[in-house]
Amino acid sequence: GGLKERPAKIISGGPMMGFAQWNPDTPVIKGTAAILVLSSDSVAKQVKNSVCIHCGNCVRVCPMHLMPNYYSMYTRKGLYERCLDFDLMSCMECGSCTYICPAGIPIIQHIRTSKAKIREKKNTKK
Repeated sequence: GGLKERPAKIISGGPMMGFAQWNPDTPVIKGTAAILVLSSDSVAKQVKNSVCIHCGNCVRVCPMHLMPNYYSMYTRKGLYERCLDFDLMSCMECGSCTYICPAGIPIIQHIRTSKAKIREKKNTKK
């Protein structure tokens, strides 16, 4: 049992909707859908600061008919509240936009960041 080599990445919850795990000792519970353990050979090298090529693929595949390209753009600029103009909170975080993006932009990561920042700001106002 166990791992033959140190994993490059561990994802809990599946490849599209899962979350990266920083600690390999994270418990597996009843609701855990999947655990992916990836070697360095199977992890694509991320391109730093990749730029949107405006292909529209993310918009085309969005099952909620949202505008993920805007979420990514505004998040990068720190304009989290602007994402609300494009119905950010309706995003179900399926990951289709990130999966289809030819530029390798981590759109779902940007969406989660914006949602967290907006919730954080809302909670500090109370």
